[in-house]
Amino acid sequence: VHLSPGVSIPEPKFNLALLAKTDSKCVIGASRSLWTDDELASRSVTGTACRNKPGSKAKKEATPAKMEALRS
Repeated sequence: VHLSPGVSIPEPKFNLALLAKTDSKCVIGASRSLWTDDELASRSVTGTACRNKPGSKAKKEATPAKMEALRS
């Protein structure tokens, strides 16, 4: 399924994400189709360090094109 220019996910994974009971779980399912678990663990939405953990380091910002595809 084509989400935006250069961003697509397989139709079975897209349909599975749509079956989620809440919007947030749908976004989580779709994001797992766009990034691997390792990529998700090493990225954040804003790219800033966690304010709740002193000494934490900033993670790589999520790909803007993929974030826009998730928002739409």
